[in-house]
Amino acid sequence: MKQHPGRLLPAPFILLATLTLLTGCGQLGGATAASADANAVINVATGDDLASAVRSAAPGSRIVLAPGYYPKLLINAGTNGAVVTISGPRGARIDGVGFGTKAQGWALEGMTILNTGPGLTVGVQITKASRIQLRNLLIVGTTEAQGPRDEEGVGIRAQGARAILLAGTEIRHIRTAIALMDTAGVVVSGNRFLDLREGIQISNCHGLAIRQNQFQGFQPRYDRGEHPDMIQFWTRDRPTGSSAVEIRGNLFMSGLDQSVQGIFARAEDFESGTLPLGFHRDFRIINNIYYGSSPHGISMSDVRDAVVENNTVIAAPHAFVGTQPADPTGRTGSGYVPAIMFRRSSSGVLNGNISSGLLIEPTATVRNSNNFIYTPRASADGINPGKRFAGRFEANDYPASAFAIRPDTKAGRNRQGADPAAIGPAAAETNVEKLWQEALSLAAAAPAVIGPAAETKLEKLWQKAQSLVNAAFP
Repeated sequence: MKQHPGRLLPAPFILLATLTLLTGCGQLGGATAASADANAVINVATGDDLASAVRSAAPGSRIVLAPGYYPKLLINAGTNGAVVTISGPRGARIDGVGFGTKAQGWALEGMTILNTGPGLTVGVQITKASRIQLRNLLIVGTTEAQGPRDEEGVGIRAQGARAILLAGTEIRHIRTAIALMDTAGVVVSGNRFLDLREGIQISNCHGLAIRQNQFQGFQPRYDRGEHPDMIQFWTRDRPTGSSAVEIRGNLFMSGLDQSVQGIFARAEDFESGTLPLGFHRDFRIINNIYYGSSPHGISMSDVRDAVVENNTVIAAPHAFVGTQPADPTGRTGSGYVPAIMFRRSSSGVLNGNISSGLLIEPTATVRNSNNFIYTPRASADGINPGKRFAGRFEANDYPASAFAIRPDTKAGRNRQGADPAAIGPAAAETNVEKLWQEALSLAAAAPAVIGPAAETKLEKLWQKAQSLVNAAFP
C-alpha cells in the first residue's frame, strides 16, 4: 500500500548517536535528593542533573524537573521493582527520550517531549524495553506553528517492547503519532491525537487495548499520494499479524475536506500467499464513532475472529465529491462514502452498528444482525440518517455527543450505534494503577513476539507441518 513511517527508522534506535548517554555523566551537580532510597524525591534543573539523578534513582523514587530545556536523554537501565517516575510541568521540555534494551520500570509524566531536527526523528523511542509508562505528556514536532505538513517524525516508536501504558497524553503537529512493531501488552487510553498526517501504525503486536481516544484534525499530503489512517494494522515483512486487540470508545473525526481512513486492517503477505500464518486474530471493534469521507470507515481484511459491534460510521459531506482534480497544494483530495468492510476474514460478527455502507465480500464469513445501513446517494442524504440523531451533520468536526441516538427511534429501541457517553478522553479510565495492571496482564498473556529475523524459521516449521498433514492424508 504505502510507506509506513514506523518501518523507515533503523533499529534499534535512530537517535542513539545523538542522545545524552547516562554513563560517564558528571556528578549530581545542582540536583537535590532526600536519598537514593525508594520513594525519594530528586529535584533537578539541568540536563546533567537529570542524567545523574536517573543513574542513581532507586525503585519507586521520583525525579522532578524544574521548567526549562533538557537535552536528549537515553535510559538504558532499570529494575524489576517499583516504577521510577520522571515528572515535570509542561514548561519542562526534553528534546527526545530513548529507552534502550536494558530499560525497565520507568514512567514519564507531565512534561513536554520535543521531536526536533530534520528527517525521521522520534520523540520517545522504546527499543526492547519493558514496563514503560507515558502519562499526561505533550509530544510535539519541529514546526508546531506550521502544522504537520513538513514533519517527518514519529511521536512514539516501540519495537520489541513489552508492557507499555500511554494515558492522558496529547500528540500533535507530527507526521505519525505512534508506530508499534513486534510489541506486546500495550494500553493506549484517554489520549488526543491532533493535527497529524498519520495516526497509529501497528505490526505484529499482541495484547493491545486502544480505548477512549480522540483522533482529529489530520492534514495529509495528498500531493505526495498519501492516504492516511487513524489506526492501521499491516504485516509487510513481519512473521505474523496482530492479535488480542480491543479498539473501543474512540472518536475518529474527519468532517472537513480531508479523506482519512478510520480503522484499517490488512495482512499483505498473507493476502499474497507468501506467509500462511500472517493473518490477524481476535479483534474487538466496539462502540466507536467515525465521521468522514474515506471508504474505509472500519475495514477488516485478513482477520480471524473479528467482532464489530455498536459502532457509528457516518458520511461527511466531502464523501460525495468522488474523484476530483488533484489539489496542487495537496490539502484536499477525493472523497467517498465510508463503510464497514469485511474481506478474506472468517468467524466475524457484525452487530448493532449504524453505517453509511456495508461490504461483506464472498471471501468473508460474517454473522450479520441488527445493523442499520443507510445508503446515501447525495450529501443531503447524510444530514441526519434516518432521523436517528438530534441534529444535522454538515462539513464540520463534532463532539461525540452530537452522535447520540434518539431513544424514540428504531435505532434507539434496537440499541444500534455507539453510545457517546462512553467515547473519547472524557470517558476514559483515570485510575492509572488499574490501566497499568492491565498492560502488565496483556504482556504476560501475549506470546513471545517474533521479529522478522525469525520469519524464515517460522516458515520452515509451517512447511514441515504441512508436509506431515499431506503424508497423513494423501
